[in-house]
Amino acid sequence: DGGCVEAHLALASLYSSSALAEPAQAERALRLAVQAGPNHARALTRLGSLLEEEYEDEAGAEGLYQRAIRADASDPRPLCRYAALLAARQEYDLAHRMLDRALQLDPAIRGGASFRRLLQSRRLAPG
Repeated sequence: DGGCVEAHLALASLYSSSALAEPAQAERALRLAVQAGPNHARALTRLGSLLEEEYEDEAGAEGLYQRAIRADASDPRPLCRYAALLAARQEYDLAHRMLDRALQLDPAIRGGASFRRLLQSRRLAPG
């Protein structure tokens, strides 16, 4: 149910705030949001971000970003998050493709153009 997903997302935001900073509670709320809405792209992306940032679980984050992209091909956020994860792993070609898709959906993504230039320079750099 959409309302249930949104309620869990709001709780996750509260637990993620710098005032509380309770990542385990935020993770629980996000997992409940994904359980309530298994194809809710924002919930999947937020859980992926939390796993990546708080627990350094790149594999878990990658799977969630991919699910989010499949769930809502019109949402640039999971594409951006996935592009950043790929770039951190030096998978520049795939990262560039994900970022290009995101920028096609929303050309005004904050930092998108500079990230694209960085990826382009990495792709062309001798390795």
